[in-house]
Amino acid sequence: MQQVQSLNERFNWQELSLVCMDDEQIRALNHEYFQRDNTTDVISFAYPPVPGTEFDSGEVFVNIQQAWHEGRERKGGDFELAFYLAHGCHHLCGARDDSPGEKAAMLATAEAWLAEPEAQSLVPGLFHAQPEAGSTRA
Repeated sequence: MQQVQSLNERFNWQELSLVCMDDEQIRALNHEYFQRDNTTDVISFAYPPVPGTEFDSGEVFVNIQQAWHEGRERKGGDFELAFYLAHGCHHLCGARDDSPGEKAAMLATAEAWLAEPEAQSLVPGLFHAQPEAGSTRA
């Protein structure tokens, strides 16, 4: 949270919920809130402080099915899942990836955030169990 906090000092993050979804679930969420009929890797919602408090909260919805499959082409499912979480947290602070330049900047930030945890071997093992052969679920 400290790295997320440093992106935008106007937020005072105290609570973050992580919701793991599959392709079908995140596609429905993407359609409901953004009128987009496609799957995506992550969707984030930042909420204003509850009246009487000074603390912000948010939710990050991560597509673990996509993380597993995309991870095969990159650094593995565990890294991809961590990457999606970092990317979602970046969105919580208002970062956008609508243009190629914005997207490149966000991807670089998420990669940088994960360098230390990856070096300390904190990323491997995020998926509790390996999916069975032929399974699309993590």
